Amino acid sequence: MDRRHFLSVCGTSAYSIFRPYLNPSQTETPPVADRTSGDWDLAFEDTFENPGLGTEWGIGWGWGRRTSSSPTVITTENITTSESHLNLTGTHREGTIHSGAVNTRDEVTFGPGSYLEARIKFADRPGFLNAFWSKPNSETWPPEIDVVELWQENGSPDATSFSRHHLHYSRSTTPGDDMTYHDDGFHYQPGGDLTESFHTYGVEWQPNRIVHFVDGQPIQEWTNPRLLAAMGAGAPFYMMFSLDINRIGEADMSIPWGEAMVIDWVRLWQYHLERPAEDTHYLWIRSTDDELATFTFRATGGNIELDVHQNNPGYWIAPDRFSAGGAVTRSESLPGFWYDGEIINFNYGGSPEVFIDDVPINPEQLIRESDSSSSTM
Repeated sequence: MDRRHFLSVCGTSAYSIFRPYLNPSQTETPPVADRTSGDWDLAFEDTFENPGLGTEWGIGWGWGRRTSSSPTVITTENITTSESHLNLTGTHREGTIHSGAVNTRDEVTFGPGSYLEARIKFADRPGFLNAFWSKPNSETWPPEIDVVELWQENGSPDATSFSRHHLHYSRSTTPGDDMTYHDDGFHYQPGGDLTESFHTYGVEWQPNRIVHFVDGQPIQEWTNPRLLAAMGAGAPFYMMFSLDINRIGEADMSIPWGEAMVIDWVRLWQYHLERPAEDTHYLWIRSTDDELATFTFRATGGNIELDVHQNNPGYWIAPDRFSAGGAVTRSESLPGFWYDGEIINFNYGGSPEVFIDDVPINPEQLIRESDSSSSTM
């Protein structure tokens, strides 16, 4: 399977926007208020106007309807759509806690080059953990992006005025490495009680930064290279809305509940920066066995760029962007290279499998072509 085809099937729906042509050197992107610019496309939207959930949504967290971190059980009865809102309601019956959660695993996935946002009013009760968040579609953890959370510990003052925003990752950057787990987070006061009014919460994920937004305003930017590498290594992610109960704080079960986390709408935007089609090509290489393969090459037109959804320490690009190389494994999720012109001075070690513009190429053929091109220069 070639690299770009692999990306296209990371999510089984047409809504997957984990694209290979992001420009990691891009340092300026349009402000969130200008999503109508030509650099942003609306990839997915749900305004919950129709009865029931669309086919993009699954019931529960991505892994199921129960979690080891709380006694909450997700039930379809606690998930409703009414008056163009999605409602996740917390209840209890005969000592069992019931609540709502929905997810887009395998249906709507995303990675760097995206902006995810939703308009939400939170449930008001100690012990209720409201969350709009995302994690790898592979179910590997960490990493995790919490677009927003709101919770109340028993007796905590003003808890409903703070939105909380966290990023969970492994310092080693390896997905699933909880031995080097780290949590970066902060809280923010948008103004007023967040359980009484709607606010819009979003996160922009670019290869070189992650930015949290509230009501269209950037409130925190993250640029830690390890954090970004860990997030990219876990991509693509899927999104979730969940109301977890008695994970933080404790809800009083001697009285009835009925509070709901209410979602007005959710949108997923794609930022695209496509390379010019003329004389631009795409090179992807992996090892054909379990051993490392190495390679170097030069492009006659230069402009070499990595297709970066993860920071790969085994890859390099020369400052003039005419030469590049690296060491590759068997992994299907390796980055590739955009380049202009033709490949010359190609060399390799080990047993690489090479694709140019999705076409398999014999590396020996590249060496012969490189020698021929070099002799005419």
